[in-house]
Amino acid sequence: MAREWQTKLDNTAPTDTGVLTANEHNSIGEEQEALVKSAGLTPVAYDAGSDPNQKQWSEAVARYASAGIFATDGGAADAYVLSGITITGASEAVRTPQAYFEPLRILWVPANSNTGPSTVNAFGIGSTTIRTYLDTALAGGEIIGGRPCMMRYDESAASGSGAFLIEPWADPTLYATGYTNSPIYPQCDETDNELVVSNLGSGTLEVAASQNFIWRGWVNVGTSSFSSGDRQVTTSSSKTYHLRWHAPGTGDATPESSYPFGRFRLKDLSDSGYNPSTLAEADEAFDTTYDDMLIARVVTDGSNVPTITLLANAHALNGTGTESGSNEGFEDDVAPDDVSTQGHQVTLNWSRKPYVALRAANDWAPVSATDTSSTSYEVNMGWNSQSRYSIYGWCQRQGNSIGGYWISYDARA
Repeated sequence: MAREWQTKLDNTAPTDTGVLTANEHNSIGEEQEALVKSAGLTPVAYDAGSDPNQKQWSEAVARYASAGIFATDGGAADAYVLSGITITGASEAVRTPQAYFEPLRILWVPANSNTGPSTVNAFGIGSTTIRTYLDTALAGGEIIGGRPCMMRYDESAASGSGAFLIEPWADPTLYATGYTNSPIYPQCDETDNELVVSNLGSGTLEVAASQNFIWRGWVNVGTSSFSSGDRQVTTSSSKTYHLRWHAPGTGDATPESSYPFGRFRLKDLSDSGYNPSTLAEADEAFDTTYDDMLIARVVTDGSNVPTITLLANAHALNGTGTESGSNEGFEDDVAPDDVSTQGHQVTLNWSRKPYVALRAANDWAPVSATDTSSTSYEVNMGWNSQSRYSIYGWCQRQGNSIGGYWISYDARA
């Protein structure tokens, strides 16, 4: 324990102010040595001729500023028990506080998620409550197993009894409320904005590990956060499925405390629970939403061999291109949304049905270049959004072939 410092005065021996006893001298050195060693540093030998590092104390204090707030959890759900750590290379554990004080902060990785009001015994000091940053009792799901948690001691919390308050940015239950103000679609960071899905055989598909996507614009979700079993789904023969990801606390990923990273699900189009209105597979009702990502279409044959169509997921899906053609037939008295036989289908394989517009048309003629009569012809030209999978463009003329042409499009979703 540190001693009070006694000011020494010249020429006052043999009184205490003029004498430095061995006990006084040793206690100072021992305290400093313990600080350095517990910070993972090695002090120079006491009889060394020179001191190669005169900043070891400040380095030790800097290490304590980081490691001193970190703890490991050895308790149970709702009753957490935290211990100090030992810095790599240290001969002893980091010295921990002997009492709670304001504003003591502790960073820890819970072993278990909480299910309701919770307590913590940190460093053997004694049990106290953990509460929200608004100083209200925990309801469940504020502490997630395996996810870092930061909390701060407030002496006035819990009606003056003192409590640890979870920092607002570390409370996942606030995400659901905050995310509703972030209308942003999932953004896959992989090639072509697609998550890789592999066929493991015997009716098992797996979302590959080491992939990332962003939920609601700011939460990074890594597929390696899931066990291999939680990334796998099983199929049956002669089925059409949608492989989806449900955000934490939504859909099949409830409660959030059980699915902190969300949940991968394989949905059968013939399941009345998933498709009560027996909608077509490509219907917009199944497109990606902010909290429900459509990853792939899976179609199995009679031998349960799957055909996997990966779908692009990004907050802003964009595409542009040009198609060329000539001498196409004319579809008379057909609404633009129904043109489908005399033109060009462009495959997109997006997770949401796009909006598409005609950007430009070149080298088309409403009449033949050699036609000198006053005859006029009907002309059809445009682009149509068919589904999340494709768009369709056409350039047609009634009564005569139109010759060569180019039509360009802009597609967005």
